[in-house]
Amino acid sequence: MINQVKFCLLMIQKFEKKYPQLPTDIVTDIIDTVLNQAPDKYFTWEQVQEHPEFCNQCGACCRTLNCEYFNGKTCNEYATRYDACTEFPWYEINNETGLILDPTCGFAVQLAEMVLDKEFEYNIDLLEVD
Repeated sequence: MINQVKFCLLMIQKFEKKYPQLPTDIVTDIIDTVLNQAPDKYFTWEQVQEHPEFCNQCGACCRTLNCEYFNGKTCNEYATRYDACTEFPWYEINNETGLILDPTCGFAVQLAEMVLDKEFEYNIDLLEVD
């Protein structure tokens, strides 16, 4: 839960700076909707597979999934890693899907930023804000 709060705060800080013309409550509401209220609408397994460039092999997935191939810094078997590792940071639990909000995972941060950028642009157009 602490990671989720840190992740959301990180995104709020980034997007407040990026869109200073938006009130903080709108920034927070958009981020909350995308990351917490409707993550299954915004994050898919296909999306994770389409952006391997977001992974810098930091080992966040290894630590989260208690992977036996984690050498303390990176994965020793990155090319042939488990399916659960290739799906990280996407999750599916009890028919709920979304993004694992781990601020130490560069992949999760970059994917969230990409999705949030699109959502902010859409909302700016709707709100007719410059």
